[in-house]
Amino acid sequence: MKKLSTLFILFFAVSLFAQTEMTCISGNCNNGEGILKNSDYSVVKAGIFVNEKLNGAGFKKDKNGHFFYSNFKDDIPTGFCVYYIGEGVKQHGNFKNGLKEGVHVVMFQDLTKYVLITYKNDKEVSRTNFSLSLDKIKEGCQGDCQNGFGFIANGEEVLLLGFFKNGAFNRGEIINIPNSSSEIYDFDNKEEVKGMYNSNDSESGLIEEFMVVDYYEFKNINKQKSSITVRQDTNSFIVASFDEQGNLKNKIDNF
Repeated sequence: MKKLSTLFILFFAVSLFAQTEMTCISGNCNNGEGILKNSDYSVVKAGIFVNEKLNGAGFKKDKNGHFFYSNFKDDIPTGFCVYYIGEGVKQHGNFKNGLKEGVHVVMFQDLTKYVLITYKNDKEVSRTNFSLSLDKIKEGCQGDCQNGFGFIANGEEVLLLGFFKNGAFNRGEIINIPNSSSEIYDFDNKEEVKGMYNSNDSESGLIEEFMVVDYYEFKNINKQKSSITVRQDTNSFIVASFDEQGNLKNKIDNF
């Protein structure tokens, strides 16, 4: 009996090690563009690595299914981030030293339902529900489209959903109706993260692509520094870096 127990424990330990062992499947996961994952893709790091840690545009997923599309500093989500940590479908908001800060937006499968959560040092201090009616799009703004959170049409084919400042769209989703796609921006953030979703139905279900772009200022012009494109349904990634003029320097992928 002891032998069987020992064999079971040994088998379990070997299986657990196989699941947690990380392999660099493309590029340079020490210093460069890389894709790092475990055996079943339940843990993934993809992006720009410096000293074996994500620094720049990246994607990170843990064994609990939580994931982050963000700029990273030493493996820590920094600045504006689109993420999932178990509430809703996705969330977006700002992180400071890996901690949630300010107002974060929770999105759901029901596209008319949103929750606004305000954080201070990663602790929730308030929560507000927001709902919208797609039938009332032509009637104008829903919510506060001057200095708050609102929803409004911008022409015939584009919808703006998010935060407004002095009547101008400041942070949130720009939804393109004909393309069934949306982009998520934070215009106040100099290290801007740009999320691009392209969704369509296929035999395997919903296909989604997401791009994070890390920008930096060069002669008062924002130039992209690094980017990552992710397709979670196929565990496919494209990681790219750019020079100071914004020209492609290097690119890897496993598409």
